[in-house]
Formats: sequence, C-alpha cells, structure tokens
Amino acid sequence: MERASRVKQHSLLGQAIFRFKAKILQLRRALTSSPRMRVRQLEPLTELTLQARHCSPLRSQTDPRELGLELGKIQNLRVACANLDGVILDAGEEFSFWGVVGRATRRRGFVEGRELREGCIIPSIGGGLCQLSNGLYDLVLRSGATVIERHQHTSRLPGSQAELDRDATVFWNYIDLRFTVSRKTQVRARLTQSELIVEFWTSQPAEATINRRIPLRVLSDTTEPKSCMQCGELDCHQHRQASPHRLTATKTSYLLDSAFPEFREMVPERGAQVLAPWRHFSRYDWRVKTTQHRLLTVQRSLALRRAKTAPDRRRVSLEYAERFARAYSRQLDYRSDSIVTELQFLATLGPLGALGGRQYEVWCTTPPIAFLQEKLDSAAKIYPDCQNLCDFRADRVLAARELELLHEAERVVTAHPLLAGWLRTQGILNVELVPWKQPPALPLRKAQPTSYVWFGGPTLGRTGAHALRNVARKLHLSVAIKGSNFEESNFWEGISILDGTTHPLEGATVAYFGSVFASRPSTALTARALGVPIICTPGVGLEGHLVEFGDEEKLEELLLQHMNRS
Repeated sequence: MERASRVKQHSLLGQAIFRFKAKILQLRRALTSSPRMRVRQLEPLTELTLQARHCSPLRSQTDPRELGLELGKIQNLRVACANLDGVILDAGEEFSFWGVVGRATRRRGFVEGRELREGCIIPSIGGGLCQLSNGLYDLVLRSGATVIERHQHTSRLPGSQAELDRDATVFWNYIDLRFTVSRKTQVRARLTQSELIVEFWTSQPAEATINRRIPLRVLSDTTEPKSCMQCGELDCHQHRQASPHRLTATKTSYLLDSAFPEFREMVPERGAQVLAPWRHFSRYDWRVKTTQHRLLTVQRSLALRRAKTAPDRRRVSLEYAERFARAYSRQLDYRSDSIVTELQFLATLGPLGALGGRQYEVWCTTPPIAFLQEKLDSAAKIYPDCQNLCDFRADRVLAARELELLHEAERVVTAHPLLAGWLRTQGILNVELVPWKQPPALPLRKAQPTSYVWFGGPTLGRTGAHALRNVARKLHLSVAIKGSNFEESNFWEGISILDGTTHPLEGATVAYFGSVFASRPSTALTARALGVPIICTPGVGLEGHLVEFGDEEKLEELLLQHMNRS
C-alpha cells in the first residue's frame, strides 16, 4: 500500500502537476515580490559583537552510494556562503534568502545535491541549501529578529531541525526565508573542514553571546527516507539511476605553480585533478597530465618582464598569485574532498570558500608573507640606507590571513630548514621537512689562475651584497658577479670585479650566498655538486659554513680561511 501510494505520488502525471503548480507560484512571486539578486555587501564592521552562532556538521552519510550527492551538497553550500558571507542589514531592513543567494544554477557553480521532496531524497541542482536556511532560521529565533516568511519541510526526520520545529525549507523562488532585524547586523557564513557555521554579528552590544552546535547525527536505514541512490522504485518517474560520476571515489586536487624537484615526485601520475601553469615553460613542467593555464602564464611572464623595479615585480607576483588562485577555484572538482596547494594561493582560496568542507595541505615553495617581511625588517635595521630592503611590504591583513590558514592545514611541507623552524615557533607543529633534491655530482674543473669569490647576485640588499662588498673592499678580494646590479651604479667601486661568465662558478675559490631568504638554493646546490666551497646564510637553506646575515666579521674570517688555502 505504501509503495503504491509513493509510486502514484511520483508518477509522470504527478510530477507534471507538481512542476505546473511550481511554475505558477514562481511566476506569481516574480510578479509580486521578486527577490533581489543581491543584498549589498560591505567591508566588515569594526568592533562587532557576536550575537549568535549556529554550527552543523557537513557530513552525515555512511552509505557510499550517497557520497556523490553529499559532496554536491557541500559544494552548493560553498557557493551560497560565498554570496551570503558579509551581508550587512540595517535595522528594519528585510532579508530574503533568495535575494542574497540567488537562483541555484549550474552556470553559477551549483551542482546536484540531496533534496528532500515529498518524503524522498532526490538529486537536485542546489540540493542541500536547506541546511543553510535552517541555520539562519535558528539564529533568527535566538536573536529576536522578526520572521516575515518561513516554511516547514513536508517531512520530518527523527532528530532533525524539522522535528524540533526550527527548520526553514526553501525552493526557488516562492518558498523563501525572509526576516527583519532590530539593529544593524552582519551575517557571516563559512565552511570549516567539517562544519557549516552561520553567525549574526551586531555593532551594538548584545545581552549575551549565544552559541549553538547541532550534534552530528549519522542517518541509518531506519530514519533515512528513501533515496534515488538506494531505493528500487524504478517505475517512479522521479527515480534517477546512479550515474558513474556520482559513484566516483573522492579525489585530491593539486593547485600548483613552480615545479620544484622536491615536490614534483609527490604529484600522482593519475587519479587526481592537477591545475598548473603552461608547461611550455620548463619551470612549470610537473611531468604529469595537468589542466594548463596558458594565457595567465604568458600574461604573468610579460608583466614580470615589464616590471622595472623589485617592488613592481613583487606586486606583479602577488597580483598573479591571486589571479591564478581565482582561476583554480573556479575549476575545482566538487568531488575533491582534499586540496594540495602551493602557499602563494592560500590567502586567496580561503575567502573564496574553496577550502571549506575540505582538508588541505600546503607546499611552501615561497615563504609566508609574515616570515619574509620579518626577515626583511631585521635586515633593514642592519643596513638602514639600503632602500630595497624596505621598499615594499604586503598588506598586513593578507599576511595575517595566510598565517591563520596555515594553522588550519592538515600538513605544511617545506624543504627549507629555517622556514620549518619559524613555522614551529608560530605554533604550526604539523610541519614536514623534506630534503633538497641534490643534483648529480659534476666534474670539478681546474681552478683558474685568479683567486676569486663567486657571487651569483643579483646585486641587492636582500642577497647579502652589502656585506660582501664591505669585506671584499677591506681584504682586496676579486669578486665574479653573475647577476644584474640593482643598487647604485658605483656600488662595487674599489673592488676588482670579474665577469661571472668568463670566471664561472666552477673555477671559484669560494662561492658566497648571502640571501635573507632563498625559496630554493638552486645555484648553491650546483656549487655543492661541483665541489666548490660555499659560504651561506641560514636564509639560503643549506648546512655548511653559515654566517648570519650582516655579520661581516664572521664573513671576513671565513673568506680569509678559504683564500689562504688557495
């Protein structure tokens, strides 16, 4: 009897009648009070007070047949939260769920999720958004807001918000959640790795901060309504056979940039989504199949070439890190429940919501902004007249956001010992230090008749050029320079300067690497493979003859030792 009733309810005629009624109601709502597609979003208010918070788990399914739709629900929540987060309502202003979130379409990034309709779980574009509307309604009840429109679900699952009469179902566009607030309020919505968090913040002190966490309730066969992914009602018109993409196992997405050898072997050859720049440039060749971003790669290359100064190059690098991150976030497979990203994309991916509902791992192929600027500030105190040590600082908010997201990462991987130590001092304990990939040993050429110090440059304060210049001038040393000079034209005055091409690294008495920080010590590793003695700062990332940045006395001592041996 129950089966016959269900089949009749979801017959072809029944579904046709449902769609016809829905269209009439959608048209009437559009003609009378069509929801606004956007409520203005402003910068976060200062001195906000948390009025109420609602937390609910993102995952409740154990049946693998439901995994695809649950991942779809999480994707729909990501897109909706990106529209909702930060919305500010003035006192008495009306909030409309559909006015903020907008229609759930594939074009806007929504996918098939779990929708509860007439007692059944069916695949539906935008399915799962009721978890967000439920959270908003719970906040409305506890904050004293005035409800204008709210609808209950037609079915009540045991232990759900509906059973507690604290639910609010939504269906575009005639089943809406609308309310007004009594004071200026900001709505915040975000996804952590495991929860949906919705909050009301107010600029006026609240009587008490209210927190509410909905406990995880794993659905079992006794409480779960029939689902198209599990039921055998094949003669139901609404039934959808589980297609292969819905049953595909979860995957990992890799968001990559420079192909450091230390990380290249960590990318699987198949089974993962790999997003990367154009592999035409060898530095971006990860040697696996990737989704390549050719235009962005060329645009960045041209922009870096046009940048005349070091600050301009750093601005370009930050700008294109954000542009790549935005492009990657649009292409992320919603079935990816974990992400591996290079550090420079992290601060952009967070606000975009791409990390929500996912575990993520960070590869530090570039230094954190806070770390690098801390080292530059220290170096500027040693050489206060060196303008390029203090000519550019990134936004502090960006640096703080990056550091906060690093704390939430499942794992942070770096090959740089100095950076690994700094991360641990910041309370980031899940740091893995991988070894530099050493190039094969190379035949050492005979030393040239002239004894000289090889300096790879470029000539900048951050590469340790000032310390080398001062010591070389004092000891009357010859210095072979390979890189360009970005200091004043007479920077090396009084020193015997040799051409780094005719006096190569292979023939040097000693090589000096004095950077504040080097992302990868490629040339220093080559020098080691050649058997050339090296002197380096901790910022280079190698063990050996270490000298602190700006310690000219120690540098003089080490250079004398090597020159005397020659």
